[in-house]
Amino acid sequence: MRSDELLNQQFRSTKYSYGYDQREVDTFIDRAAATLKIYESGTVHSDIRTSDVGLEHPPITSQFVNNVRFTPTHLSEGYDQHDVDDFLDRLASAFQILEAPEPRD
Repeated sequence: MRSDELLNQQFRSTKYSYGYDQREVDTFIDRAAATLKIYESGTVHSDIRTSDVGLEHPPITSQFVNNVRFTPTHLSEGYDQHDVDDFLDRLASAFQILEAPEPRD
């Protein structure tokens, strides 16, 4: 998964069924994309430090993705919960791969 894929991610909207707060999901995706951009630059997981890479918040990790919770919506516009949950599963897997230690020779 690449940062540009995250920034272009779209979810179905809900209004009368349960969803997730769109602003919270969008903010999370922005943070995740910023972390992925660091990996894309060649930085390895053990070298990522918030201050060193210019992130406003600590980098996103697979554990953070697995634990993130969004405010549910009902009778107001939100993102489809199943779409977001499926996306989070894929994102957590992508981060687990990036966080894996480099094989030693």
